[in-house]
Amino acid sequence: MKYAMLSIIMLVAVATLLPASAETFTLKDGKAIDGTILRTSGSKVTLKTKSGVSTYDILQFDEKTRVEHFRNIEATERTQPKRTSTAPRANPGESTPSKAVLGLMIAGVVFCVIGSLWLIVAGFAESVGWGIALILFNGLAGLAFLILHWDRAKSPVLTYILGIALIIAASLLGK
Repeated sequence: MKYAMLSIIMLVAVATLLPASAETFTLKDGKAIDGTILRTSGSKVTLKTKSGVSTYDILQFDEKTRVEHFRNIEATERTQPKRTSTAPRANPGESTPSKAVLGLMIAGVVFCVIGSLWLIVAGFAESVGWGIALILFNGLAGLAFLILHWDRAKSPVLTYILGIALIIAASLLGK
């Protein structure tokens, strides 16, 4: 049962990390761009390509591409007034985390929570005292339980470590 649960969680984590299929966008000058739409803002479109992330104005694309991919964006652009806010805008060098980084971070947190809860359940399976100690003094009691009851604690602890590794990977990829 525990391996089935871990398999399902890993499948969900991998599915969130898989990139969407790339589409082809054609500029007015005939240049084709293969990528996926990350976000749209006003008349700007941000595309993720193999070479990186680029922002384009919708009017840079040929008519067919605009109709096929940006029809709804242009319709809302015509009806909305121009933004005249004096609020500071984000720095162009800053970017929001991609869906893959966010998915990796969420998967890491899920693995940590599952590992922690699983360790508490393993503690209660050993004795009520261990279970209560793991709830109240998670770090210290967890280390003691791991050393004294390696056979019961190794799977939950390894699940927790996998979660930490996923969180670290996500934070490194997000920079």
